[in-house]
Amino acid sequence: MRQTGRSMIEMLAVLAVIAVVSIGGLLGYRYAMDTHKANSIFDDVNRFEFSISERIDRLPDGEIDPLDFTPFSGFTMDATNELEEERHRISVHGVPKGVCRILLNKGQEKYVLFVDNFIFDGDLSICDDAPNEGLMVSFYFGQTDGLCSVPDVGDNSCSDGCLCPEGFHCEKDLQDDAWPGSSTGSSGEDYTVCCPDYDDPEEAQFNKACNGECVNIDCPPHMRYSFKDCECVCQNPLTMVYDAGRDDCVTSTGACIYSFTQQAQTATADCQYEISTQTQTATGNCSYTIRDYDDGNDLHHVTMTLNGSACPSGQYCYLSHFDSDCATAINRGNVGASTAETIWGTCVDRTAAGGICNVTTVTTNFMTAKIGCPTGQYCYISHFDQNCTSAINRGDVGASAPELVWGTCVARTAAGGICNVHAIASGGLTETQGCPAGQYCYLKWEGTTCSKVISRGDVTGEMLGSCIPRTSNTVDECPITTN
Repeated sequence: MRQTGRSMIEMLAVLAVIAVVSIGGLLGYRYAMDTHKANSIFDDVNRFEFSISERIDRLPDGEIDPLDFTPFSGFTMDATNELEEERHRISVHGVPKGVCRILLNKGQEKYVLFVDNFIFDGDLSICDDAPNEGLMVSFYFGQTDGLCSVPDVGDNSCSDGCLCPEGFHCEKDLQDDAWPGSSTGSSGEDYTVCCPDYDDPEEAQFNKACNGECVNIDCPPHMRYSFKDCECVCQNPLTMVYDAGRDDCVTSTGACIYSFTQQAQTATADCQYEISTQTQTATGNCSYTIRDYDDGNDLHHVTMTLNGSACPSGQYCYLSHFDSDCATAINRGNVGASTAETIWGTCVDRTAAGGICNVTTVTTNFMTAKIGCPTGQYCYISHFDQNCTSAINRGDVGASAPELVWGTCVARTAAGGICNVHAIASGGLTETQGCPAGQYCYLKWEGTTCSKVISRGDVTGEMLGSCIPRTSNTVDECPITTN
């Protein structure tokens, strides 16, 4: 059967074409509306600029002048005077993304434009993060040379007329002329930085800049802020010192002087022992009698009979010699070669082997205390003489007998002693100009001026310091007036 009409595929194709045309039309319509709004904003800005041109210079610095007519565009507008920079800006509030991009694209050759306090440098994406309430687009008039913006608070320089983000203001470094040789900022440079705004006047007065950083210059009662050092210092550094315990400066009673002398002390030993060599003749201390007898069957038996020199309980007799002087050692094969003979040995522990008869003589070193040490200490023996000039070579102790050795009494947990060095260098401090009761002398400078700080390892002669409270542990300023 023959059918009339359109196929499903043809209908879908028609609908697709209609959809594309509709979307294109909507986009075109939106662009047309955004363009109309942008053109209306340009007209409003020009009208506003003309209306305030005569009175803008009379406005105080930073004061906002609201729009005095009904704008064609319908957007809220205001003007702000920047008196010191000889310029002003007109700001349009609540601008949507599309209108923002058209304003920047069309107005960049005629105006210096900012979006939410950030300068437009040709990148239209500055409009893309528009919040729901829209963006603030600002048009600048007047002296705009060098005008720039700060990308974020971390990059906080606002030199050369750069703007600070909202909630911040541009603060200039201050000069500090209360200390000789000071300059603008500790590095000698003139900084301007973005510092936070404060509604509280008391808080705002301590919000300043130093060396390119925002600082709080609120110092303790007897201190002031140094823009040379970027920290709180004593109000009068010549007569006051910082007391860490009070976190404030206190009046110093002046300088104190001590002289340091190096004294050499000869090292001496303080305990002595005598080493003597004694030779002990080896002797046996137990013996047995060995007998050889014939049992009548031409069988010979060796019997051992204790000869009256038994060993103590827990020991046994280690038989080793035919005589008590241990002169003739037993050859194991000739024991019992005679009918009756006595052999000698040494009483040793049952776990031991061998005995004193294994050698002819025994040489033993005995140490006798001549000068001992107090309870809880021991003598660290180190030298052959009391002046510690001849160190002991451990292998030669006892080479002659008797022999005296010296050492140092040290704690049982210590090792070594005074004889480990030939001499001890000790220093003595002699007071030339001291401090009153309740203060101590913090020595810091070599000589009697503040020209050189003490190097702890090489100081001899006079030293200068400051009398400061015992609760303090630091001195930064010279205690005397220097020329």
